[in-house]
Amino acid sequence: MANSGVDSTGFAEEKQTQSTGKKLRLAFIGTGGIAGTHINSLVKMPEVEIVGLCDLIPDRMHRYMEQTKTTKDQCFTDYKKMLKAVKPDAVSVLYPNGRACPGFHRSQPGRAHVITEKPMAMSPKECEAMIAAAKKAGKKLVIGFQYRYHPNSQFIRNAADQGVFGDIMFARCRHCVAGASPTGACSARRNCKAAADDRHRCPRA
Repeated sequence: MANSGVDSTGFAEEKQTQSTGKKLRLAFIGTGGIAGTHINSLVKMPEVEIVGLCDLIPDRMHRYMEQTKTTKDQCFTDYKKMLKAVKPDAVSVLYPNGRACPGFHRSQPGRAHVITEKPMAMSPKECEAMIAAAKKAGKKLVIGFQYRYHPNSQFIRNAADQGVFGDIMFARCRHCVAGASPTGACSARRNCKAAADDRHRCPRA
């Protein structure tokens, strides 16, 4: 896991973890919303061990204790205490939109690899700062763009690369997700969450 920079494929493909049999020790900062989706997948991966949960709302993280096989000693409301106590190899920073960048800087420097969700940050400057910090620390920064590797997204991307659609000047994409917003899953332009979902399907955006 010595490589630095930005990745979008996740931690599971790390050759070192797979070849040595050593488990990747992963902690969560933020256990609301999308955290359940991450946890549902990660607990099925024998090469990953969830070693810590952190959330300002204890009940929210306690609901995942049985599923992640964590104890109350591994649940924290202070991320600094968690990082010091469990010393994870990697951290999932799953803050609400607009808070991922400061959350990343609080958890990352020199400590662990980081996975976070889209939007990566609220400005190019914030994104560049995150990338620079990860490279300086020699750690991986992973952004959750897993849909780019789905067959349907790959099909459209390959067709576009081959010129099937000609010169693309504009594209509209609609991605409906249950629970995307209080006003309904398909109100795509009314909330930042839905706008983030749109970026799942637009690899050139």
